Amino acid sequence: NAILLRYFNPVGAHPSAEIGELPIGVPQNLVPFITQTGIGLRKELMVYGSDYPTADGTCVRDYVDVRDIAQAHLVAANATGAIPPIINVGTGRGASVREIIKLVLEATNKTDTKIIETDRRAGDPAFLCADVTLAKSAMGFESKYALEESIRSLF
Repeated sequence: NAILLRYFNPVGAHPSAEIGELPIGVPQNLVPFITQTGIGLRKELMVYGSDYPTADGTCVRDYVDVRDIAQAHLVAANATGAIPPIINVGTGRGASVREIIKLVLEATNKTDTKIIETDRRAGDPAFLCADVTLAKSAMGFESKYALEESIRSLF
């Protein structure tokens, strides 16, 4: 049997530093871009779109802690009984690009990070969060770490 755990925006780090935000090459998600800009590896942070129909105009995404993702894999591997083949892993709650930037910059005490707002990227939805109902009902899994804790774990 096989199971696919689907998640979008991993964030955070394990205290061992074995898993976390250290991508090889160009990051593929927001948090490493912010941290790399904050420490000077990148000159500026691009925000793609500020006119979405969200509270602050930026995209909203579900950010799930890497420790929760690791735990979800263990729960899935040890599951007994019938498990659906595809399960979303996340928090079921969203945070906007601006909220994430604010949390990271507060955690690093950076106030001089250059942020440039530009046009939306083609195809980016305004809101994209995991429906975690199946993870809870089929595996008994719920994310444990709050977003603020995940961000603090990076530093």
